[in-house]
Amino acid sequence: MTVEERIQQRRESLPRFQTGDAPNPNGIYAHRYPRMDEGYYRRLATFADYPSNTNMTKEELAWAGFVWSGRGDEVKCEYCAVVLAQWQIHDVAFSEHCRVSPDCPFILPRRSQPNTPDKRFLYDRRISFNSWTRAHPLPSELADAGFFYTGESDHVKCFHCDLVLHSWEPTGMPWHAHARFSPFCAYVIVEKGIDWIRGVSNMSASQYRSRFLAILAESSGQPMSVQTAEDILANISDDDDSLFGDVGLPSGLVGIPISSELAGRLPEPIKDVEDVPEDKLRQVLADTLSSQSCKVCLTNRATVVILPCAHLVSCPSCVKRLRECPLCRASAERALEIFIT
Repeated sequence: MTVEERIQQRRESLPRFQTGDAPNPNGIYAHRYPRMDEGYYRRLATFADYPSNTNMTKEELAWAGFVWSGRGDEVKCEYCAVVLAQWQIHDVAFSEHCRVSPDCPFILPRRSQPNTPDKRFLYDRRISFNSWTRAHPLPSELADAGFFYTGESDHVKCFHCDLVLHSWEPTGMPWHAHARFSPFCAYVIVEKGIDWIRGVSNMSASQYRSRFLAILAESSGQPMSVQTAEDILANISDDDDSLFGDVGLPSGLVGIPISSELAGRLPEPIKDVEDVPEDKLRQVLADTLSSQSCKVCLTNRATVVILPCAHLVSCPSCVKRLRECPLCRASAERALEIFIT
């Protein structure tokens, strides 16, 4: 029996095994996940000296999200840090992973269900863009990345995680934006894999796990052991020009020196109202208002620039909660309030 046949047999046998508190362990992605992608082969490479006289094959363990610890048949998940050993002949690695660590982000796609199930098929998402008038991104790119058109301006929504994105730039990449703003969306994990998401979001395995646990704690209402902006403000002096830790506003306005190099962006002429067709004026007005709004609350005007990425994305209220730019996910090292006259 080949490795693929054995894994397929294990995949088909999963419903017969108990999975503890993991709700819906099979889910809509049962036939497609876990993936035998680059992450699988990277994990498999850790089993180079794995003993052959164990009850569990290295291929199945790697497929279930484990790396070898170097001791006997002991393995560890790099995403939830659970350690398992002493495998029995009838064990199924992925089923045991679900049972012992139901909150592991690696098994999330087998536990979660889409929030908008009627848009789970690619065709249904694509036809939602029939009234889409933008040149970029292409409807096919957005639909492939899990989004359907809401019918409002350029707002699109993920069928699985309910993420709403808008204010698309010509160079916007739907898959990358989806991964950065919702790195734990089960659909993105299934289609791209956690390793790809981590690469796009510039997160290590431990950072990815920590962020996932923080979100779980926040959703469950439990206090998080994370320093808030208010806590850091209390310990910062008035002459400190740094952004408190990695979140919030600086106590002084610290901007980019005039002598520093610009990004090389060319001047962008503003269209005269006479040049805009009358039937497009409402759309232009909607686009203008959308581009000026805070990308966090979508209500207030964006008047704070995040540095060093230099994106004008936040209002003074929301920036106090930011650790990174909500547009590009770059670390928020400083902030600068601007005044447009």
